[in-house]
Amino acid sequence: MIKQIEVTLLVEVDTEDQEICPSGNPLLENVVLNTVDDGFFMSPVKVLSVKDLGDLQDSEDLQA
Repeated sequence: MIKQIEVTLLVEVDTEDQEICPSGNPLLENVVLNTVDDGFFMSPVKVLSVKDLGDLQDSEDLQA
């Protein structure tokens, strides 16, 4: 029996680090998405959706 599993991840990308994110675009420089695109996974993986949530807020703002 084949089952499908949906996994949602929150990934932080430092857009100012030229080594990690040379393009400045976190959707292009996301290590998780790049691994899917490179065909690393042996099982079929499909990206369902990707969205930019904006700048990371201070932890104090997140707890309010």
